[in-house]
Amino acid sequence: MTEQELYDYIHEHLTYHEDGFLIWKKRPAGTTKIKIGQIAGSYRKFTNSNSDIRSVIRHKGRTYLVHRLIFLYHHKYLPELIDHIDNNLANNRIENLRPATKSQNGMNSKIDKRNKSGIKGLSVRTIKQKGKNGIIREHQYLRASIAFQSNTAIVLGEESFYPTISITKNFKMSERDDAIHWIQEKREQIHGEYARHK
Repeated sequence: MTEQELYDYIHEHLTYHEDGFLIWKKRPAGTTKIKIGQIAGSYRKFTNSNSDIRSVIRHKGRTYLVHRLIFLYHHKYLPELIDHIDNNLANNRIENLRPATKSQNGMNSKIDKRNKSGIKGLSVRTIKQKGKNGIIREHQYLRASIAFQSNTAIVLGEESFYPTISITKNFKMSERDDAIHWIQEKREQIHGEYARHK
C-alpha cells in the first residue's frame, strides 16, 4: 500500500478525535467485529519498558502505529520519524506530534536512568593518579557532553553516512552549577526546538 493509498483509506474509514484518537466511521470490508464510533486500534508493548506501550492498527497484514496515521491524516505525508513533543507516547494529539530525524528524536529523549549526576548530559568521572610516594589517589571531576548528527555526509565508496559529533567540557566537582549552565546553553543552541533538559 502506497502512502497515498493509506492516506485515502484512513480518510474514508476513520475520523480524528481531538483527544488524540482515531475513530471508525466506516467498517472495513470483510470485518464484522468493528463498530462504527469505536476507537480504532489496540495497544502493544514494544520494549520491556512499561512506558513504551503504543496504539496500533492492523490493515492487510501490516501493523501501523496510530500516531503515524494521525500525522498522515493531517499532513498527507509521513516523515522518517514522528516525535512526541512532551515525550508521552500515549499523547497522540496532533499538536503534540512533529516530524523528526533519528537524531532529532534522540535529542528529545529523557535523561538516561543510568545517569548518576541527575543532570542530562553530565557525568561524574574518576581517574586514578599515582603520586611520587607510590600512593594511588582517586580524583573526580564532572564531564559535560552533548551530541548531535553532522549535516555533512561522509562518503565511503557507494555508501554515505552522517557521523555523530560530541562536544565535551570538563569541570571541577565544585563547578557543578557552571557545568549545568554550559550544557543547557549548548543544548539550546545545537538542538533548538528539540532540546530537552530533563
